[in-house]
Amino acid sequence: MTLHHEEDTGVKGLMILGHEKGWEETEPGKDLVGHWFESSTGYHYKYFWEVDDHTVQFWLNDKQSNMSFRANLAKTALPSPAHGNGRAVAITS
Repeated sequence: MTLHHEEDTGVKGLMILGHEKGWEETEPGKDLVGHWFESSTGYHYKYFWEVDDHTVQFWLNDKQSNMSFRANLAKTALPSPAHGNGRAVAITS
């Protein structure tokens, strides 16, 4: 899955999510991994994701990182581009 993201602050980039499979490996990894490529600066970040029916959580670099985000999907209202929040998002799979 890919996600394109833009903010009115000038941050632009692309995240690719999936289960990594190395060159010599025969099976994809168990972790859901996201690679964020920031086209506005050239930075690359790696995130580890966990998603279930009620929550989404991701960590920067590894699951022991204190840089993380967690949301309860049942209680979180996601912003809509129709409300003029300055973001354009496209998701493909």
